[in-house]
Amino acid sequence: MMMRSLAMISALFAAVMWFSYSGQAYADSPRVGEVTAQEGPAALVRESAQTNLQVGAEVREMDRIVTEPRSRVRIGFLDGSSLNVGPGSEVVITTYAMGEDGKRQKGIFTLILGIIRATAEKAGVANSFEIETAAAVASARATSWIVEATAQETAVLVLSGKVEVMGRTTDPSIFLGPGEGTTVPLGSPPGAAKTWGDAKRERAVSLTEIP
Repeated sequence: MMMRSLAMISALFAAVMWFSYSGQAYADSPRVGEVTAQEGPAALVRESAQTNLQVGAEVREMDRIVTEPRSRVRIGFLDGSSLNVGPGSEVVITTYAMGEDGKRQKGIFTLILGIIRATAEKAGVANSFEIETAAAVASARATSWIVEATAQETAVLVLSGKVEVMGRTTDPSIFLGPGEGTTVPLGSPPGAAKTWGDAKRERAVSLTEIP
């Protein structure tokens, strides 16, 4: 049985975001990538139908990926970017638009709960890779970073490059460089950028590594 221990606020956020994009027709959703690595059971939810994920499975816009408490999944996208979904996580590929030149125009992900690591290849549009949670929005052009969402807050850690972070309902935004992180409480602006300690950084990295 897939993990469903979502807090009420996370469930409400999931419902709001899901119905916000419900007008998009699944039949018209293009293939945007595929599962390139997996450790443990995971599921894909598409048009309310749930199937078991496996390496090689295609993913489309509006697909929802759900991992079990000890599972991990890596999704490789057509432009060379990737998303590692850590254990006990749920994320929606809200938008992934590709140009005729094969470059990403926009990528938006909705992290309902859990932890993910994004590695974005360079594209022609600034801030074209974005992760949304109930508490925060983290966006970048070409970089690698980790986002972890709980019902109360969102944590962001940058591994390389630069990431802009803002609260969903508050200003201002802040910029994080390599090794820096921030925490964004629900309904609040981001905390000050800080260099994370070894233990905190290594935990986030290990949860999003896939052999």
